[in-house]
Amino acid sequence: MEKLLERQPGAEALIDSGVRLALADAIHLVFVIAFAAAVLGLLAVLFAPRTQLRDKAADHEPSAVKAG
Repeated sequence: MEKLLERQPGAEALIDSGVRLALADAIHLVFVIAFAAAVLGLLAVLFAPRTQLRDKAADHEPSAVKAG
């Protein structure tokens, strides 16, 4: 049992590389998801109808509401 708990000379390097790979995979996944979201946003903008905001504002003028 003591032999299992003793520190081995190259164990830190093995754990360090494992943690590095796990972190790199996680960060890579985040960037892939963000890239996909950016592409979907770009496609949404390209296919959205082009209207001026001034035209929308003229159509929906607020009516005067009198208080009580």
